[in-house]
Amino acid sequence: MSWANGRPASSSPSGCRQPVCQLFRLKLKLDADTERTRALIAMITRLTGQPIAVDFNQAFAKREQAIRAIECLPARQVFLVEQPLAIRADEKLCA
Repeated sequence: MSWANGRPASSSPSGCRQPVCQLFRLKLKLDADTERTRALIAMITRLTGQPIAVDFNQAFAKREQAIRAIECLPARQVFLVEQPLAIRADEKLCA
């Protein structure tokens, strides 16, 4: 493997150097609507093939709600779940 501008590169038949891989991630900011969440993830995965981070923006007041929603997410497409619980949700977890 060769390197160009600090990144791995390969030569194409025309001799031009092209990046071997391009790294980017998609992050969806969502609410508690799990049906819409699954539909959006399916559509974006179909269009891009990229893994997705999901940010629920404190959409759930109870831990059990967040767990159920996370369990509905397709594990192969979602690599990160961010901030599912509201700030004051289940304060007994922190006690």
